Amino acid sequence: MTAPDRADRNASPPRKREKPRHRSAEKESRERSNDAGRAGSGRAEVSRAGSRAGSGQAEVSRAGSRAEVSRAGSGREAPNVGTPRVEATEAAGVGEGVTGSRPIGREARDSPWRRCAISRNRRPKEQLLRFVIDPGGRLVEDVSSSLPGRGIHVLPDRKRVTALMTRHKMGRDEVDVVLTRLAGALERRLLDGIGLARRTGGCRVGLRECEEWIRRGARPLILMAEDAVGLRERLEPLGAPHGGIEIVRVPGTERLGALWSGRTVVVIAVLHSGVGARIRADAARWWSFTRADAG
Repeated sequence: MTAPDRADRNASPPRKREKPRHRSAEKESRERSNDAGRAGSGRAEVSRAGSRAGSGQAEVSRAGSRAEVSRAGSGREAPNVGTPRVEATEAAGVGEGVTGSRPIGREARDSPWRRCAISRNRRPKEQLLRFVIDPGGRLVEDVSSSLPGRGIHVLPDRKRVTALMTRHKMGRDEVDVVLTRLAGALERRLLDGIGLARRTGGCRVGLRECEEWIRRGARPLILMAEDAVGLRERLEPLGAPHGGIEIVRVPGTERLGALWSGRTVVVIAVLHSGVGARIRADAARWWSFTRADAG
């Protein structure tokens, strides 16, 4: 045997070539990287959600702060949040037309609120005057809120109504005609509501009838003729034990007497709450528009 043959026999057999392990390590590294990326994105989503929640709470906090500042001392009324409580005279926009302090009733809370086009104050729409634009582009009053079209609302006093008509380029003579027509329409609507209470049997006429119902604790809406003297001082003490009464000024005894066939009518107690709500709102608008400026 030659030397080369012995060298080949003693030589170890060739080893199988092993696959490099660095590929599986790279794969594991990629998987760990992907898992870390997913976890990081999840934390980022949670962080963004927390940021959105925090910003929402900040917005609520800022809105609450603005409402508190507005109520505290800005001089402008806060938005209608919750159950508003204002003086009856303030809500009606009148001076002596409505007396007595009471929360706004359910009819005012449930009623849509509108903003005065001149003062920007918000009130239940029954306490405002409504105007619409006719097809010819002219401003038309809508006392009964029955005309079609988008309404323009304004507080029921002559100065603001005049300002609204001036804004719509109406002349002075035309403004005077509309003011006179509007005063008559407000009085007719108020008297129509009182006549409705009479026809439905939901009212009592006369001082004795009113005193009797007040003593029973019925708390009716008291309508007092504007030319009556000394009745308020007599009726208000009777209602004090029952939480007070509400007294509303209405046209004089002559106008009221026409509804009762010429009978002298000075004071009326309205017992029907639905009709009373309409009369209360109409009386406040009539008084504010026709009598408040006169004192």
